[in-house]
Amino acid sequence: MPKKKNAVKILILAILILLNTNICRANDKKLVCGAYIQKNAGEAAAIAGYEEICGVGSDIYIIGVKSTYPKDKILECYANGKIPLLLISRHYAPSSIAALAQAAGEYDLPMYVCINGSIPYYKYCVDVFRQKTKNTKFIQPVMLSDTGYQFVGTDYADILAITVTVNEDSDYAELCPAIESADIPVMLDLAVCGYTEKDHKYHTYSAIKALNYIYGLKNTYPDKLFGINYININTNGRKYDIYTEQKLRTVYSGLICKWKDPDFGIKNF
Repeated sequence: MPKKKNAVKILILAILILLNTNICRANDKKLVCGAYIQKNAGEAAAIAGYEEICGVGSDIYIIGVKSTYPKDKILECYANGKIPLLLISRHYAPSSIAALAQAAGEYDLPMYVCINGSIPYYKYCVDVFRQKTKNTKFIQPVMLSDTGYQFVGTDYADILAITVTVNEDSDYAELCPAIESADIPVMLDLAVCGYTEKDHKYHTYSAIKALNYIYGLKNTYPDKLFGINYININTNGRKYDIYTEQKLRTVYSGLICKWKDPDFGIKNF
C-alpha cells in the first residue's frame, strides 16, 4: 500500500510540474480564481466539462465534505493541476475529523480547508488538521451581512472568505467596508443571479454589472483581495450558474482571463 500511495503522489507531482504551476505566489495585481460546481448547475459537474463550457480555467475548486472523504474529487483536482478547497460543514461530527484530516494528508499535497461552524469547532478542526497534514491553509467563512462576526485570529486563519450573494435587487454596498476591515487576505465566495423563476425573467444586465464591479475591486484592494470563487449553483428559484445566459458567460470568461493570476499554482505552497 505505501508503494502505491507513493506512486500516486509522484504521478500527481509530475503532472503539476508539467503544468508549471506555483501555489500561493500571489500577484498583487491579479486574482486567484476558483469555482464551486455541482450537478444541478447545468450539465458539467466535472472540472473538464465546466472549463470547456466556460472557456476558461479556475485555480481552485471547492469540494464539500459529506459523510466520507471525497478522495476521487480531490485527485481530480490534482490531476487537472488545481488546488482543492475542502469545505467542512458544522454538521460534520467532531469525532470524525481526525480520520478526515488523516485522509487529507495522505499525499502531503497543498489544500485549502474552510470550516463552517462555531469558533470552538473551527479551532478544534484546525488543530487536528495541523497534526495530520503539512500543506494546508485555513479559511474562516463569514456572510457579507454578518458584520459582527468573531474573527478566530491570525493563528487560526490564513484567509477570510466572505459569501456574497447578488440577486436582481441586491445592494452590495457593504462589500467594501467588509474587505477594508479584514485583518487577513480576503477571498469572496460570489454567486450572481442571472434568472429568476418567480417572474420568469433574465437579469443579465444587473448580473453583468455586478460581475464587473466585484471582480474590479481588485483595483481598489490590490493587497487585501486575494481571490474570488464563483459559486455555480441554482437554488430557491434562482439561477446563479454561469451557463444561464451566453452574454453572462462571455463576461465571466473575459473577467477570468483578465484577472486570473498566471503565477498561482502548486509548486511553492
